[in-house]
Amino acid sequence: MDKNTFYKIATKVLADEATPADKELLARYLENKEYKEIFNWLKKEWDSVRTPSTAQFNYDKGLEKLRQKIKEAENRSMIIKPRTVVLKRKFFRAVAAIILLFLAAKIIMPHFNQKPEIVEFAENSEQTIIEGNTKLILHDKTEIEVETNESEIDYTSQEGKLIIDEKPIEREIDNSTLAYNTVIVPYGKKSKVVLADNSEVWLNSGSKLIYPTKFNKNIREVFLEGEALFDVSHNKKLPFKVITTGIEVKVLGTVFNVSAYTDDALTSTVLESGSVEIIYKSPSLSKKSKLKIVPGTLAEYNVASKSITKKQVDTQYYTSWHKGILIYQNEPLGNIVKKLSRYYNKTITLGNEDLKNDTFSGKLDLKEDVEKVLETIAFVSSLKIESNKNELIIKN
Repeated sequence: MDKNTFYKIATKVLADEATPADKELLARYLENKEYKEIFNWLKKEWDSVRTPSTAQFNYDKGLEKLRQKIKEAENRSMIIKPRTVVLKRKFFRAVAAIILLFLAAKIIMPHFNQKPEIVEFAENSEQTIIEGNTKLILHDKTEIEVETNESEIDYTSQEGKLIIDEKPIEREIDNSTLAYNTVIVPYGKKSKVVLADNSEVWLNSGSKLIYPTKFNKNIREVFLEGEALFDVSHNKKLPFKVITTGIEVKVLGTVFNVSAYTDDALTSTVLESGSVEIIYKSPSLSKKSKLKIVPGTLAEYNVASKSITKKQVDTQYYTSWHKGILIYQNEPLGNIVKKLSRYYNKTITLGNEDLKNDTFSGKLDLKEDVEKVLETIAFVSSLKIESNKNELIIKN
């Protein structure tokens, strides 16, 4: 019987990580008296550093206790019969390492990976981005539809009141407990949200923002799906964090753009002023990495590979949309068509796959009809536009 396999199986059983097959294999090992004595020793040491409440686990005390037991065993030369398993220095160190590894996995890592409350709220939310009007869902599940194409939702103009498009809403805001509201902006619409701390958020078409009616005393957190430009009110004692499916962007006070559409391969952050720290999931399941960027930087996170890249850019190419303008410099038509489809809530396609990589440079005025915007692209790029029922097609 293999000793290394026994040590692994034994510690998995003690850590409640064993499969039925593991337990069956351990039972066969324990038929041997020597292995049974070793297992009993392991169990005794495990139980001595583990309490029913994980919060009571003292890592340093547990480590010191294991070291002491190993030293005592070495001094006694703890040999369990001739021609059997001899527990020497390397064995004890290996066992201690394995036990501590499982303790860390069971006790420390769950705390490290604990999700913020707002993320759990977002994951349990059944609200999806649909067509129609912009929708504000209050913490008590009351739904308010906003008919304007470019709406403004304000929590600061009158303390404790909700203002939509400069009209007070007769509903008191309960600031006594942490409660979340949700703004859903469908394709073809935009919205500006002024948060309780005076931070301003411009939401692009096809976006969703979850935020508290009032921030707590430790951190300001919002959850974003889609694209938004943030102008964060400075507060060095209260960091502001934008959480998406793949990354977290942490700031004190600054202007930056985050694009995190679920159907995009990349989640991007562009910093216009100030400084931000991007926290992202790395290839290691138990580890998160951090990246600080300076103004004029574009950071792109690949959701699939969990890798991140950065480069210097002209930020207006990524932030001008909130002013109703798109500015491009050698931008692939495939990317432009995707953005315009979201903004106007229209089906826009390319006549052939090769056109995806053709580039366009220029300025597009989003206040114009989609047909006029496409005509601008067609004129500059020597292309033509065809209309087929509800679909607009760009062709050679």
